[in-house]
Amino acid sequence: MSKIAVICIARLEGKYIREFIEHYKSLGFSNVIVCDNDHDNDGEDLASIIQDYVDDGFVIIEDYHNKVKAQMRCYTEMYAKYKNDYDWLFFCDVDEYLELVNHKSVSDFLADKEDFQCVMVNWLCYGDNDQIYADYSKPIQERFTTPLPIDLKVQYNFPENMHIKSFIKGGIDGVLFYSNPHNSNTNLKCCNASGMQDILDSNKKMPVFFLYVSHAVERFITSVSNINSWDG
Repeated sequence: MSKIAVICIARLEGKYIREFIEHYKSLGFSNVIVCDNDHDNDGEDLASIIQDYVDDGFVIIEDYHNKVKAQMRCYTEMYAKYKNDYDWLFFCDVDEYLELVNHKSVSDFLADKEDFQCVMVNWLCYGDNDQIYADYSKPIQERFTTPLPIDLKVQYNFPENMHIKSFIKGGIDGVLFYSNPHNSNTNLKCCNASGMQDILDSNKKMPVFFLYVSHAVERFITSVSNINSWDG
């Protein structure tokens, strides 16, 4: 079985990071590597919230406290640090949930993609689903059930669901993220979730991200306050 890790950067994510960790544990990931980007004035102690996962060895915390615009720096540094420890490294945010529609585990999903260095997985974005306030007593995937229209354009002249996040195979030298957090700027041999080379598709039958873009409106406001963690 392949050894596969998730790498994420987290700031003010304490209310739902345990759900995120449990989700990726259920998919068969070996570890979740959390780059803790909380700031001293945030009023949150992320490490204490997930300490039991650290103690049992499933979560690894990396210190990115108080660092500004740290996401792509984090991704680049974490790949360099862990590239020889894992067969694949998967880069995503704490509000992004991979759904393996046609596979039993992440190892099963990647098994037929060994000829590639990168696997790109499309977003499937969810808005606020008309929720003003966040109800953290319910799982995020129960609270948000209706995705945005597949071809909806929000920020750019192309649909939001054309965005991707990436698995990158371990052991590659010179992997860099510097223009966006969706895929490495290094020239890699890539395929989409169905194993087709260099082709993106937003097909619900393929493994996709359930990306909870804004959560409830309340959570969106928190996300905006978190903007200094982003590079874009």
